Amino acid sequence: MTHYMTRLLKKILLIVLPFLAALAIVSNTFDGDLGWHLRFGQEAWAGNFQYLDSWTYTFFSQPWVNHEWGGDLLFWFFYDKFGYFSLNLLVALALASAFFITQKTFFKKLSPADWLLALAFILSVKFLLVARLAMLAPLFFALLWLTLEKLPNKKTYYWWPLILWAWSALHGSWILGFILINIYLVGNAVAYFLNKKFPSLAGKNTGWTVTTFKNAILWQIISAAVVCLNPYGWKIWSEIAGYFLGGGYFKLFINEWLPSWTYPVYPWPLIIAAAGAVFVFLGWRGKKISLAQGLLFIALLTTALLHKRNNIFIVLVCLPLASGVWREIKERMNYRPRPMLASIIIIAVAGLAGVFFLTKIHYSADIWRDDLLKRYPFPIGATEFLKQKTAGQQVKIFNEFWWGGYLNWTLPNALVFLDGRGTATWLDANGSPLLAEYRKIKFEEGELNKISAQYIILNKNHYGYPQPDRLNRIIFDKNDFAKLFPQKKSALEEELTQNAEWTKIYDDGAAAIWEKK
Repeated sequence: MTHYMTRLLKKILLIVLPFLAALAIVSNTFDGDLGWHLRFGQEAWAGNFQYLDSWTYTFFSQPWVNHEWGGDLLFWFFYDKFGYFSLNLLVALALASAFFITQKTFFKKLSPADWLLALAFILSVKFLLVARLAMLAPLFFALLWLTLEKLPNKKTYYWWPLILWAWSALHGSWILGFILINIYLVGNAVAYFLNKKFPSLAGKNTGWTVTTFKNAILWQIISAAVVCLNPYGWKIWSEIAGYFLGGGYFKLFINEWLPSWTYPVYPWPLIIAAAGAVFVFLGWRGKKISLAQGLLFIALLTTALLHKRNNIFIVLVCLPLASGVWREIKERMNYRPRPMLASIIIIAVAGLAGVFFLTKIHYSADIWRDDLLKRYPFPIGATEFLKQKTAGQQVKIFNEFWWGGYLNWTLPNALVFLDGRGTATWLDANGSPLLAEYRKIKFEEGELNKISAQYIILNKNHYGYPQPDRLNRIIFDKNDFAKLFPQKKSALEEELTQNAEWTKIYDDGAAAIWEKK
């Protein structure tokens, strides 16, 4: 094998490896909200674009804003034309591309270490990776970050309206794009003035001028207006403001929105961020990191600590930082590897890793009947039972909240109590979050009479948390686990067993169904 062919093979393997890792992880997971996303996309492509809710009995005929409308159209198109596995491919490609773009933003030429770091950083957040629209957000973040880093030498703010519009159509995290822009505006503005009197505090000089600031503000306003070009108009702004900037009752109970120090603790992103904090400080002091970059790191570290779902962004910004540190270590050590020997070793290691990830990829022809769903578990048998029992009828079902999206798809004739669409912003007649009402009915005594449904479906042995590993057994004690994994029945199930108006008609160990007489 020639030296050229060896280098080419090495490069291909290293490029493909992060993608295969992401695909292996994503293909072995399932998003409980996929059902309502696909149903929205299916109906929208058929000409029935949803502006009013018609899938729940608690919010029926009320207006709602789908801040992922474009993503649902995209997911349904791929699902309908190419099958469920195409969604895994799409998400894995977006994730791998985000890490690649982030590296290329700062380094013209990538070394094997850069690719291996990208692989390691992707694996560090595997607990977050799933085939869902939120996984497209890192790609848009990376693209927007690229444009900000290229200013003021290139007029890249022309790309902002396109990037932010596409992001706003696909997922509600687009507000992060405007936050990113303003972090750079503030950071560079402060550095601009610090350079005049306190240059030692200004960090790396980015060269932003008054003209750069004016153009950045102008194109941000243009982008904000362009975002309103959607089926819901300006309401997309109010929806996202309520979702991300409000107090958020849902942030107290939805696992991905809980702080990173709550159970379960995932250590690797925190370790990466801790090391990153040291390098950011040293880089800022050494004029190798700009004040804007430092502020971005602080902002993302804060949000990652407050909400587990944001760990992917802090890991993403730490990636080029780690690559830069590795480059400096090599330079100081005057490390010069033997090219041919190093290439052979890398090809062997990358090849074995690639084969390993290939064997872990789960291909699903029909995800709704796949054994993968039993790991969570979803009420597969219970749903089939209800489908046969209620064929041709429109019934109301009080459901486990996290089963709502699944039921939206598998029982399209049923009206559920609540699904993922109403997690954050849907309110009842009294102005209380519907999620709060759901929790009150399930966990507080004397609430059964509030249920106006014909059927109740509850889980039997799933708590929404993974079983504790060694680290979490050290961090948390038995009292914590007793609260997280209660052995007694919920208040609602206790009341159902004692109420003569309700009869249990199905129980398979994973789910139970009660029918009102």
